[in-house]
Amino acid sequence: MHPELTRLAAYLDGALGPGAQAELRAHILTCRVCAARLAQLRDDAGRIERALADRPPDLRAAVRVRMRRPGRPAWLAQGAGLVAGLAALLLFAMLLGGGTAARVPDLLVVTDRVGQQVVALDPATGAQLNAHALGAMPSAIVYDHRRSLLYVLAQRAVVALDLATLAPAARWEAPHEPPAGANLALDARSGQLYLAQPGGIAALALGPAQLTLARSYSLGANPQMLAITPDGAALFALEPGQARLWRIDVTSGAGRSQVLAGADSARSGWLASSRDGTALYVLLTRATPDGLPGIWQIDRNTLASQSIAISQQPAPWDFELLDNGQLAVARGNGAVGGVELLDTSPLSSTALLDAAHDQHHIVAGVGGTLFGLNFSHSTITRYDAAARSVVWRTATRTGWQPWDGVLVPGGWRWPWQR
Repeated sequence: MHPELTRLAAYLDGALGPGAQAELRAHILTCRVCAARLAQLRDDAGRIERALADRPPDLRAAVRVRMRRPGRPAWLAQGAGLVAGLAALLLFAMLLGGGTAARVPDLLVVTDRVGQQVVALDPATGAQLNAHALGAMPSAIVYDHRRSLLYVLAQRAVVALDLATLAPAARWEAPHEPPAGANLALDARSGQLYLAQPGGIAALALGPAQLTLARSYSLGANPQMLAITPDGAALFALEPGQARLWRIDVTSGAGRSQVLAGADSARSGWLASSRDGTALYVLLTRATPDGLPGIWQIDRNTLASQSIAISQQPAPWDFELLDNGQLAVARGNGAVGGVELLDTSPLSSTALLDAAHDQHHIVAGVGGTLFGLNFSHSTITRYDAAARSVVWRTATRTGWQPWDGVLVPGGWRWPWQR
């Protein structure tokens, strides 16, 4: 259960009691959804202060008078800073008459490699809502909640897309083609986007209408998968064929690495960071001497690890960490597979969903919701991990190939937001 927006605002303003503050903080540290909502509240508070500072004194005074009227809830009366600012934002919009806020629904946005486009779907039903041709075989995609932008990795470029229209807003041409199967790692707070390049990692600075190369990290190797810790301080990179994992301090550029298994040029691998940033999860195919895949849980600072072997068949293709703390592993052999659920404390397999239908990529949702993308049958499936059930599945169709995706949480959008 996620806290109400008003309670998150009270938490930011320090208006809750010590016990309630500590309880809510513990939840936020382990919940990606609430951490994103909290960051959005901070951004909105800054916009409020800047907007009100630019208004005439009589308008600011009117806002303050309205805020001092009796009848407010106790938590609002205690929260004189951010919470008051958020309420002032509502009044500010009404007083100016310059537009109204609108509730934006959740979106499931996927890349389509065959159609060379980006497609937005209704996560409640699977119905297509929007699409925009992009070209150049789009693959990985991430969502930047601070800038209301999507970033898509193409063959030799990174493209920023406007969330409302899916139209390109900025583009960065890569000097080299990323390794096959590469992903993107986003640190929205510091405005950095990371992608693998031959020999290391490129860090892009994010602007409202531009993507620029800010820094390069040389590894002397060709990493494929990347993951960033929630605080943006540590970047992890994985070269699956050598089973080598790097931990890089993004400020100093200092890094160290470890080898998790023997070399295998045919191996694939994936990374996922825990919600609190203390642990990293690594999935490698053909990771053990007998050829079984393995999953590692690795301490962020010491790189100490524990691991388990998992079943080889049907083959694993991808994994994601869900907001309930479980790992979801996509499995498929062209006919069957499903989604395997694993607990992380300790690492152990707990369930297999939809074994009669294969899956290739996973998109994590809210409250145990997850989506499976099948690029060979061109279907998308929504699962309820808690109920261990299929919610819906799109019909097989030709001419498109869902490859990667991201769930964009809905919410209120104000006139000056994208």
